[in-house]
Amino acid sequence: VRVLGALALVDGGETDWKLLVVDVDAADAPAWRELGDVPAERVNEVREWFRLYKTSDGKPPNEYGLNGEPIDAAAALAVA
Repeated sequence: VRVLGALALVDGGETDWKLLVVDVDAADAPAWRELGDVPAERVNEVREWFRLYKTSDGKPPNEYGLNGEPIDAAAALAVA
């Protein structure tokens, strides 16, 4: 996989970094070298999935640090 960035999900008052990666063998992946190469709607879909994935267990939606904005690959690798 190639790390493209990360989202700062806040879980239990702590930052739970969610890495945004791409499978380098995927058909549309070779052109994705950095976060800006990923279609915005794809990043939004991932962000929304992580925001809501615990609601099926009756928990409230997750919140994000950094106003929900992703960080780039270099910053993601520094916090991972």
